[in-house]
Amino acid sequence: KAHEWVNSLDAWNLCALHSVASETKSFFLGMAVVLSTNDTENPFSMDLDKAIVASRIEEEFQIEMWGLVEGGHDYDRLNNSIQIHAAQVLTSSIAVGNIQ
Repeated sequence: KAHEWVNSLDAWNLCALHSVASETKSFFLGMAVVLSTNDTENPFSMDLDKAIVASRIEEEFQIEMWGLVEGGHDYDRLNNSIQIHAAQVLTSSIAVGNIQ
């Protein structure tokens, strides 16, 4: 089913999926963010911070164990948030365009 769903995406939604999946290293988080625009049952639809937290679990654990590298980990946190929010803005814009 995942293969069918990916094949059903237009180029813009596929770009958003790629961006999130690459940033989070998770196809499932990418799928959740792309679907969040049209699916109110999606746990990430109301709060993208959940997707951001889920994608950063391993690195945050490493920071707790070994410490924060300034100019590295803090940049990664910011970039992660920007990439996920940008993909969600893209999919939301596509959804609005499809409604009109």
